[in-house]
Amino acid sequence: MATVWAFNGVGMNVSKASDIFVIDDTPPVVVKAPKFLLKYNSENGKTSQWEKSILRVEWKFKDDISPIVRHEISLKTHHEGHTPVERLVLGSECHVTVSLDGRNWLNNGDTYFAIVTSCNAAGLCASERTSDLLIDSTPPHLGGFKPPLAWTNYNNTIGSKVTNLSLTWYGFHDQESGIENYYVTVSRSYSFNELSNGVIRIRETNQSEIVQTSFVLTESISPDESIILSIWAKNNVGLNSSIARVTVNVLSETSRNEIGILEIEKHSCDIHFCNKDCTCAVIDRPCVEVSSNETCTTLSSTDAHTQNVPQFDVYWGQPHEMLNFSASSACLSGHWSRTIGVSTSENIHRFEWSLGVHGHAVGEGVYDLKLENPWSDVGQRLQFVHCLPVNRSFVHGERYVIYVKVWYSKSTYTVFKSSPIIIDQRPPKVRRGRYIREGNCFQDLDFIDWTDNIIACWDDVFTEEHSLIDHFSVSLGTSPHNDDILQQIDVGLETNISLHNISLNPGTRYYFTVIAVNSVGLHTGLASDGFIIDTDIPIAGVVFNTIGHKNADFQKSTATFELSWHGFQDHFSGIEHYLIALAKDGEYNESNLTFTNVGLSNKYAFANLNLVNGESYFGIVKAVDAAGHESESVRCPKQTIDTTPPKGFSCGSTKTIEIDVYRKFTDESLYLWFNANISKYNMYVIHGKIKNATYVLNPILQMDKYSLPLPVQKHHDGWFEYNYMFISPLEGLQTITIDFGNTLAEHLIQNVEFEVCIRVENNSAAISVNQIGQYSLTVSLGILDSESELQTVSVGAGTTEGGFQIKPLFELHNRNSFGVIFAPFVHGAPIFITAIAKNHAGLTSVFFSGKALTIDHTPPTVSDICVAVSVITDNSTKLLTTWTARDDESDVQYCSCLIGSNPLSADIQEEKDSDTLQFCQSDILNLSHGDRVFVTVKCVNKVEIATTLVSRQVIIYLEPPNNAQAFVRFLPSGQESFSMTGQLSAQSSAQSNSSILQMEWNNFEDPSEITSYSYRIQSNGEIVVDWTDAGLKDMLSNEHLKLKSGQTYTTEVHAVNGGGFTSSGVTSSLIVASEPPALTGSHLSAVFANGKLTLNWESVFNRIPGVPAHYSLLIGSRDGFSDIADVNYTRNHVYDVKVPSSTLVSPNLNELYIKLKCTYSTGLFITYSSSYKL
Repeated sequence: MATVWAFNGVGMNVSKASDIFVIDDTPPVVVKAPKFLLKYNSENGKTSQWEKSILRVEWKFKDDISPIVRHEISLKTHHEGHTPVERLVLGSECHVTVSLDGRNWLNNGDTYFAIVTSCNAAGLCASERTSDLLIDSTPPHLGGFKPPLAWTNYNNTIGSKVTNLSLTWYGFHDQESGIENYYVTVSRSYSFNELSNGVIRIRETNQSEIVQTSFVLTESISPDESIILSIWAKNNVGLNSSIARVTVNVLSETSRNEIGILEIEKHSCDIHFCNKDCTCAVIDRPCVEVSSNETCTTLSSTDAHTQNVPQFDVYWGQPHEMLNFSASSACLSGHWSRTIGVSTSENIHRFEWSLGVHGHAVGEGVYDLKLENPWSDVGQRLQFVHCLPVNRSFVHGERYVIYVKVWYSKSTYTVFKSSPIIIDQRPPKVRRGRYIREGNCFQDLDFIDWTDNIIACWDDVFTEEHSLIDHFSVSLGTSPHNDDILQQIDVGLETNISLHNISLNPGTRYYFTVIAVNSVGLHTGLASDGFIIDTDIPIAGVVFNTIGHKNADFQKSTATFELSWHGFQDHFSGIEHYLIALAKDGEYNESNLTFTNVGLSNKYAFANLNLVNGESYFGIVKAVDAAGHESESVRCPKQTIDTTPPKGFSCGSTKTIEIDVYRKFTDESLYLWFNANISKYNMYVIHGKIKNATYVLNPILQMDKYSLPLPVQKHHDGWFEYNYMFISPLEGLQTITIDFGNTLAEHLIQNVEFEVCIRVENNSAAISVNQIGQYSLTVSLGILDSESELQTVSVGAGTTEGGFQIKPLFELHNRNSFGVIFAPFVHGAPIFITAIAKNHAGLTSVFFSGKALTIDHTPPTVSDICVAVSVITDNSTKLLTTWTARDDESDVQYCSCLIGSNPLSADIQEEKDSDTLQFCQSDILNLSHGDRVFVTVKCVNKVEIATTLVSRQVIIYLEPPNNAQAFVRFLPSGQESFSMTGQLSAQSSAQSNSSILQMEWNNFEDPSEITSYSYRIQSNGEIVVDWTDAGLKDMLSNEHLKLKSGQTYTTEVHAVNGGGFTSSGVTSSLIVASEPPALTGSHLSAVFANGKLTLNWESVFNRIPGVPAHYSLLIGSRDGFSDIADVNYTRNHVYDVKVPSSTLVSPNLNELYIKLKCTYSTGLFITYSSSYKL
């Protein structure tokens, strides 16, 4: 038994104990092992069955502790294949008959076994299996006689002449169950067995294809006569094959006629009946080609009786199991016996049988009459079993008849038939609207107050359309289909049962289960709805003074009073109805009250009352159970009548209340609190500002155990501001706490003001709205009901005044003066707020927000960002960032800026509020020349949607470019092309062109950025080209100049960076030599001594100073020849020449011819010629 205690918030408790329960840790045990019932399905004494559409199983389990609640039957095969009964769940039944339709027949040759699982109420199960069951619905395959067939005549011990036959046959086989016996007859006629003295049975032993046997005939046979041999086989389930007959001729092999053979007559045999049956035709076919004068004569059953010939009764089933109904869809059996007389086969030549639908032609509904012979010849046998092939089946509800053709002679017969058998493949049905009645036979009692007897009746509950109900089985248990109180008993065809001297437990539901079993063993079980023993009164519940299962202190109506209740219980019979009444507070007397029956309703409204405003009333409820017991009377809380609706207020003016504010820092949060003496229904405002807070701030206001988030607005000057207006529901000294979380800086600047409002009644100004996100609005309400207080406040939003297209009405807490609306607001949409306030008396007022709020989904537009850099001191730089920001919907609330070495970074200056909404000024220390910074500007509108814009890269310039490695040089330009043949000395450059100056420069350095170069050209203090901006070029050409030959021109180049700083100049000079060297008129100095000629031409040429020049020298023995010396290039003006005594040109050398050329580096030259005599 389990006991449960329930505790409420103030520690009060109630307990309830469960019913007792029993521990059962053992599964059921088997009393009778499951087994297949073969009745009607097999030959008597066989352990296999031919029936493939019916299974019958019985079993018995028991459990001494907990009841058995179900049985599960599973059919398995030896090869673990699919079966038509995978899982069949039953109640407490101990047997079952399963009828299968033609689509689910058992397979021939398969071995089946059933597993029965029995489960008790504790959930423990035990399983047991049946023995194997082989299914074979097909007879053996027909064989026949074959040589050698022999006969021998001899004298027996008493001297009589007898004949011994030796027979051989083959071809009989049965692949499912095998051959059990062969049956042989010998006769001089078609169907008799006088020579074999009846039917000879030969047991199958060798399992060979060919079988031989011998036996002695009752008479001896003679050569040249004919006899008829008949044979058939029976398999191991009792099915017989067709009869194979042959006519054999007796042939002698000796003159004494003592031994011989039997020769099979294969054609031209005699016919034996008027229907041309013979022994040499195809099996089951007549000899149609043989002519006969025999005509068939059919005797009616009346004629047979008149002529005193044998008559027969035909029955369904086996001789030991006669049937009138069958559940089979596959197999039927039949037998017949002589009505009057001793020997059944006396004067009977043979029997043929057939099946057919009652009232139709023989064989119709069973055979294909176009292709099949409906008559089967069984000789002198008196019974048969017939199983249908696949794709045919016996039809549910149809009636079938057995026809037996009895041949009295070769041409005379009578057809006897059986009574119809009805095919019933379905169990009994339960009539619609009928049920088992408990308590008495006239009324179904669900609850009784006695424990020692009970009656159940089920007349006209079950119906059987085709067969008959064979019997009823009845059980009583604590659950449907259970028999733990009364195990199943067979009551025959009784339709009621009366149990006495039993012990039933109060509070327990009991169920009768009745199982109707029809004539073919199929059953249907029906459980009653149960009955309970009840002797207790109902448990009282709770009564409320509204119809909604909650209490209200007030109501507006004077004409109605509503009640609702729950919690009344009756664990046994249940609540049948409730009785209610209404009373005025102070005048209650139950004996004078009139109670009203309201059925099973758990709410009721008294109408047409005349209640008095200001007076209080209450209702009384009591429950009556199905047994007629009344619970205690329960009163609801009293309710006072009130008629005034809520009102709207706004804050006209405020007055500051002096308060002492306290702060407390923890690791997790900053708390701020103050104490204030407040008055009920007064309007107050909490106003505060915070500085040095992070950008994520969600303060929580706490007052009188209620908490709510404070809406916070951030200003561009870095202050956070919050305003919270509320109408106090409390009276007296209150502690108001604001939890700011852990998002504040350590040095917090904050102030709090507490103000009382001069309350102004104004329904049109009771709502204020602010957008706090794309899809969220805050709504502040100034609504009050000072008489019965607010019960509910509902808020909705729409695009028109009073509409709810955006947000349907939803309730706020009645202690909460503001709420948040989340909805798919569309940008630019006008939003109107509607609030509906309801007081505890049920009176409502509707308030509107007035002017529409325009939804803003877009951030501010920020553009035209510009950054100006100026140097304040050596280590301080001022950056002035300007931009344009605007927001057409909700205006720009504030902007901020930050500076970093990468876009969006703040490693140089943390984010700070901008000076205005248009510019931000920053003083940055320790920036180096060439540093690159980015300024990020963020602007936030009044709905806290931000736009971020990053400036272009800003380069810091603090000093001019460095020219320590810089150079400038002229690129000399000649009047015509020439090639240099040697290195120039370290003198100034020179050129011959007098109208162009070309120059280049490089290696000016600046870690920031050089933005341009400038240059000028002058000569002897005169300006040739004044200062000119060359941009970022490092090479240029000045054309159309008028340069003077022999003058020196000097250029000066400066580099300029982005900060406007200019480097010191770098210079280079160039001499213009537009004319060649001149001759001075002086002669070459030549001195010859010791075979060496020394030449000196220092005074021969007049050269421009500073212009590089070189010389070339030719000396020959003849004018124009160079056989003495050829000097192409020299910078010296003295040269020694070794003079030979002769050359190839002049064998006698007596005069030297000299040519000397002076060439400027510009390519201009002059030639001097002379001779010298040796």
